[in-house]
Amino acid sequence: MGDELMVENQIAGIKRRKRKFFRRRGSLWARVATPGGPVEAVWVASEFRVVGLGLINANEGWCTVIAFDDPDGFERKCYVTFAQLVRDPREAIANLVHCGLMVRPGRLGRDLFCGYLMSAARHVDTRIKILTGLPFGSVFTVIVDGASRTSGDEKREA
Repeated sequence: MGDELMVENQIAGIKRRKRKFFRRRGSLWARVATPGGPVEAVWVASEFRVVGLGLINANEGWCTVIAFDDPDGFERKCYVTFAQLVRDPREAIANLVHCGLMVRPGRLGRDLFCGYLMSAARHVDTRIKILTGLPFGSVFTVIVDGASRTSGDEKREA
């Protein structure tokens, strides 16, 4: 209970600032209020980029599509479903870590990383259709097409 309250207070503290997330040397960082202390910068995850917002098959679910270099320098493209981020964020992050992404351990890192993924894809104009059948977090030969939106007025395919 006390740990949950501390995390909620830390997240509430960073909500008051305009830029809670920022990049430093490519890595994702966040500003977090320490209990009774100043706002501090904490490392959240190694370098990655949000490629787009993905739609799995025909409206089966939405996901965030990310790309990053694994420790051997090979680019990995993975998707993380929004349902997985809400239902089982530890498993979602474990799959990304298994592919080579580094994420801050513990509840604070998990909450910050998942919160970032849930919101970041909505600010990217690329929409990606994904075929199912590959396990969660797989290397992304699953992209059928990716198209950039030019406006919010485009019509969705039925």
